[in-house]
Amino acid sequence: MSTKCSLAYGDGFHLYEEILDDDFIYLSLDNVEFEASQNSVMVRIPLPVWECIRQFSNARFDLVDLDSEMLMARVIKEVDERIEEHYTRGNKYAYVSGFLSFGKPDEPRDQQIKKRLEYYLEEQDRQRLMKKKLDQLMAEN
Repeated sequence: MSTKCSLAYGDGFHLYEEILDDDFIYLSLDNVEFEASQNSVMVRIPLPVWECIRQFSNARFDLVDLDSEMLMARVIKEVDERIEEHYTRGNKYAYVSGFLSFGKPDEPRDQQIKKRLEYYLEEQDRQRLMKKKLDQLMAEN
């Protein structure tokens, strides 16, 4: 079973994410020049491929600037929408989607809110760290 989620592909390249790996993006290139040493790899990326790649990023920073009240409001809204989808519309997809970050949609609302908030707090920390690293790289260049 493949865990690759394709973002872009074409003749000689494949840009993809690995499921459950939000911190990296992967690029496979065929028939291109490269240099490798023990600690580095340099790949000559054709300009059309690079321009295509630039359009895609798994970088998300939507939680970086949210304070605790804004984050809680977002969590409550999402939990309530999910419960609505599950019970009133009979959406079976709502049962499976978000299982890891919400729990089961038929669990108590407060439990789902707690689990989703924990998920978002961890994700917010991860996004803030990535943003800090990005800002440092941009400042250096």
